[in-house]
Amino acid sequence: MARYRGKISHCVGKVDRLGGISIAPPRLGWVFFSSATLILFIMTGLALFGRYSRTEKIAGRLVPLAGQANVVAPQASGATVAEVLVSEGDQVMIGQPLVRVSSQRSSAASSDTGKLISGQIASKLQQLKASVESQQRLSVLKEHDLRDRIELLRARIATLTLQIKNQDIRYKAANALYETWRTKASGLVSGYQLAQQYDTALQQKSLAQDVRNQRLQAMLELNQSEAELIQLPHITGERIVALNVQIADVENEKAENEQRRSQVIHASMDGIVVNVLAHPGMAVDEASQLLVILPRNSKLVAELWAPSSAVGLLQVGKPVDISYDAFPAARYGRQRGKIISISTNAVSALEIGRILGSAQPSSGYRVIVAIDDASSSSFLRRFAAKPGMTLTAKVDVETRSLIDWMLRPFALQSLGSDEKATP
Repeated sequence: MARYRGKISHCVGKVDRLGGISIAPPRLGWVFFSSATLILFIMTGLALFGRYSRTEKIAGRLVPLAGQANVVAPQASGATVAEVLVSEGDQVMIGQPLVRVSSQRSSAASSDTGKLISGQIASKLQQLKASVESQQRLSVLKEHDLRDRIELLRARIATLTLQIKNQDIRYKAANALYETWRTKASGLVSGYQLAQQYDTALQQKSLAQDVRNQRLQAMLELNQSEAELIQLPHITGERIVALNVQIADVENEKAENEQRRSQVIHASMDGIVVNVLAHPGMAVDEASQLLVILPRNSKLVAELWAPSSAVGLLQVGKPVDISYDAFPAARYGRQRGKIISISTNAVSALEIGRILGSAQPSSGYRVIVAIDDASSSSFLRRFAAKPGMTLTAKVDVETRSLIDWMLRPFALQSLGSDEKATP
């Protein structure tokens, strides 16, 4: 062992006398080292100071802030537009005619059924009006007849009253003569003459009773005639009212028939005509939109329909970038806006699809965005700012740092583990 150690010491001494050996690192390694260090610093800076933004594209359209009047043709199923009385940009007043719609129908018996029905209705209306005039004339004639009859009956009653008075005198005279003969002249007057005088007295009494019965019958007829005269205006009035009701029904039927044949649509508000879709010959029904009327000085806003997944991240005042579907943003630019209201009630996908004119995948919430006109080009302000113009809004719904975005899954996993561990 001692000999071995001595040999080792001898060799080491030899090496020291010959000089040391060193290996120099290559210069290219410094380049890689510096690059890796720089990349590490850049990634660290991005992780600490970088931001991640999540954007949502939301479909919508332009609408007036004060609302609009969609002009349709009610009760015009199967009709056609005969004439458009206004042009786009015209200012209209409430009640002004806008569109005339025709609904001419034909059958095997007539080329124009509506005209045939109109003629029949006019004939029926004329007959009813003639009946009213006839009732009025008959009422006047009957009134004159009743008044004449009443005067005759009163005169007859007066005559009968006088006859009754005279007949009573005759009866009293005959009866007085009979009593005189019976009591004072029984020896001078035969029994036959006495019986004959008694019969004469009874006849006079019977005649007086007959005249009284005639007067009573005349008085009954007088009362009946006077009652008819009093009731005549009421009866005539009721008949005329019934006829007038029929006339009103027929006139309504006539108006409805004329409306079906040729209906004029009037303005329901003061404003400016836009989006004139109607043209002569156009087939329309109750749901067909003919044109739109905007209130004067009405400001346009963007009506967005945010899905449920994004509406919770929206806030009033959040900026929005708007591009119009008919004018590509790459060529015509975008418009800026801010959210001014968010609805809390969901609207079905079917209803949203009807509003936007295309099928929607899910229900949504109505979001109103005020548009900054100064942020858009003059072309967009002039041509794109039309009610009903469809658009797409781009909204930054969420902004986070990159390190938060990278560590988010671990934080959620840790939170889930804590919740499971909590009894």
